[in-house]
Amino acid sequence: MMVIDKDKKKEIIFILISLIAYLSLSIILIYHHEFSSDEVHSWLIGLDSSNIKEFIGNFRDNEGHPVLWTFILYIVSHIFSSNVETMKIIHIAISTSTAFLILKFFPFNKIFRVAIIFSYFFFYEYSIISRNYAIGIFFMILFCVLYQNKFKNLIYIGITLFLMGQTNIYSFLISVFLFILVISDIIKSNKETKKDINKIFLIFFILLFLGEIIFLYWQLGGQAITGTTFSAPLTGIFQKSLQDYITSFRNASIGVIDSFLQTPPLSVNFWGHSFLAAKLLKINFIFKYLIAFLFLIIPIFVLKRKAFILFFSGSLFILLISIFVYSASLRHYGHIFILFLISIWISKTDLKDKPIFNFNSNYFFNIYLAIILTFSILGSSIAFYYDYKYPFTGGKAVSEYIESNFDLDNTIIMGYPGGRTQIISAYLNKDIYYPQSTSFKKLVIQDAKIKIPIDANSLFKIANSFIDKEKSIVLLIIPNSLSEPEKEQLRDFKKIDLDTQRIIFNPDNFWIYVFDEESFKKLTEGKLLFTTDYKNFNEYWLALNQSEFIFENNSIIVNVSGDDPWFESKFPLEFKNNLPLLFKIFINSPADGELRIFYGRENNEYTWEDSTGYLIHEGENTVFIKIPYAKNLKKVRIDPIDKNINCTIRKIEIYSLLNN
Repeated sequence: MMVIDKDKKKEIIFILISLIAYLSLSIILIYHHEFSSDEVHSWLIGLDSSNIKEFIGNFRDNEGHPVLWTFILYIVSHIFSSNVETMKIIHIAISTSTAFLILKFFPFNKIFRVAIIFSYFFFYEYSIISRNYAIGIFFMILFCVLYQNKFKNLIYIGITLFLMGQTNIYSFLISVFLFILVISDIIKSNKETKKDINKIFLIFFILLFLGEIIFLYWQLGGQAITGTTFSAPLTGIFQKSLQDYITSFRNASIGVIDSFLQTPPLSVNFWGHSFLAAKLLKINFIFKYLIAFLFLIIPIFVLKRKAFILFFSGSLFILLISIFVYSASLRHYGHIFILFLISIWISKTDLKDKPIFNFNSNYFFNIYLAIILTFSILGSSIAFYYDYKYPFTGGKAVSEYIESNFDLDNTIIMGYPGGRTQIISAYLNKDIYYPQSTSFKKLVIQDAKIKIPIDANSLFKIANSFIDKEKSIVLLIIPNSLSEPEKEQLRDFKKIDLDTQRIIFNPDNFWIYVFDEESFKKLTEGKLLFTTDYKNFNEYWLALNQSEFIFENNSIIVNVSGDDPWFESKFPLEFKNNLPLLFKIFINSPADGELRIFYGRENNEYTWEDSTGYLIHEGENTVFIKIPYAKNLKKVRIDPIDKNINCTIRKIEIYSLLNN
């Protein structure tokens, strides 16, 4: 029977109690945490890919980060569960594993170890918010554990650095400096140590690092050169103005300070904001830069030579990225804080390395680290309070309302502009129609550029195309960061007000508009003026461009000879009491496409700007076209489909609307 000595037993109890406390509080908070659009985006890349080939295509086109986190979610969503809440389990497992490694191996006293795992970045930013940063931090901490016996762990360190580089660009950058650190250790080691190093392992270690760079370039190199919807190309750094650089330097200096002194404000909208940053913006810019520089230079008094070089050079390159390439947020600058901690670890581990200044720095170091961690724990406490009490986003509340009040199988949901409304798709596990890519998807295709600007008012016209029978229900989800639609557009759709105004991350809050049976009846309230069908279609409509009418089976076949067929009205447009007309078009299309109506004014030709498009889908469609009153409107032109294929019209009804 193995006997555990008293000190080891105390250590095990300490680790167990600390880990249980960490995990318990994390579960409580992450259970209440509502996903943001950025969090669900990686999940949907995995979930909405039917096979590995499609996953690679979706990933390379739609993700601005390396593949590892997204690939894990692809495996989980296809093998274990398609419920987006599963992502929380995976993320907490990663952050808890990191906490365990810190509690078990960090070369410092128990108080500091506990303080670190409950600090802002470890407990909240890289634990509760499910992004790729947590897994990168895990591999950084794992590297520190393996570094204690670095020459025997070369293969494991190589694998760790490779995986670290596949999480995000900041982890990749840190992995480069850690690789240089290990190589420098090998070069500077004595002859006996070099003889003991397995040469095959060393070659494999170097090949792994080279493979990390090549693999990362394969994933993101094209995006870096050409740019994506996420960012401008790298060449954009040469196009910045002097004011842009001044702003970038200012933000970087504040980012450094915030990375060490996390000070979220006592406000619902705490995330991404800093009380200290707001104060610093008001002070002299030289003083601000001086404070930031002090945080970068003070570690020279507490770190040994190699560890300080690692910290300072790594931090400098992180700042260069934020200044010259991509703008950064607190979650990005947090890697400077993490780099500081792993530099401490390496400094404590490498006994042969020498301090830069020969004086007893333990007392100074303890005070310095205590101050930093005190701010950090205060920051995580503020984050815990507000994220527990208030919704992080409005996505879950909207999704739960939809699920409770509508039959999802018979409800069409349309989201715009898409990136935000992915939250609804993820929570409901339902395809949503995105007008940008003109498709039903869970994942928004980021490279499907908007061909023409789509404002909130236009969305109602697009949603109209899905109304095909009296019991149709169309939900339109719009982020409330867009301008609210004009009142006249709300005639057919009614707004649903949810109590989601006090949320943490305002950009992920939404308006809901519904078109249901009541809306349908309201829309069709009016006097039927006349119907044009197979009996009298030629009396009311004239086939002109690339089209002719063929009457068959009580319907009108629009026989087309090109991809721009259209016909024109032959009857006068008569508006009564200046109220709109309503065209109700029953059309059967063999493929998805667009029906477009052009307005013929006095002395004007038809123009694209003076037209409205309506989506039509394969099969039967009922398209409602409201013709606004206009004194100079004399005729209309209808382009039934934008493809070189025949379509069938059963009839067109013209109503005079009775109310406005």
